[in-house]
Amino acid sequence: MRYKNFNMKNPKLTIFVLTALFFSLGMGVQAQDCLDSKLEKTSPDQARYHRRLVRVNDTLFVAEVFDLEKRLRFTGNYMFSKGKLVEHGEFVFFYPDGSIESKGLYDLGIKIGTWQRLAENGAKRPDKYYNPARTEELRGVMGSQ
Repeated sequence: MRYKNFNMKNPKLTIFVLTALFFSLGMGVQAQDCLDSKLEKTSPDQARYHRRLVRVNDTLFVAEVFDLEKRLRFTGNYMFSKGKLVEHGEFVFFYPDGSIESKGLYDLGIKIGTWQRLAENGAKRPDKYYNPARTEELRGVMGSQ
């Protein structure tokens, strides 16, 4: 999969380089959102996280999400689908100390494929597999709620 080439030794450097590239191409920060514990948009006084979005093109954004202590908690790609910003593409989640917790892919808001997981001490945890063939079934269930 695409994310196997991700540099696990220094993901923050990779993220910094990508963000700098977007800024150098004139694609500055598009928005900063306040998010609640369920990662839904909220008011600043209810915020648990802050999300910074950088526009890649008309529908794709790269996001960095920080907790209130300004620690990077995850990075990933979002795209507009049915008027809503949803996870789409590679995501990397971090522990509060900055070490990688997990990484994998989303397909329009649903985890797919093999997600690599690590313990906070860096030890490998069992991968978790999300069957891509079930995405349409899951979308049907999610859409009916």
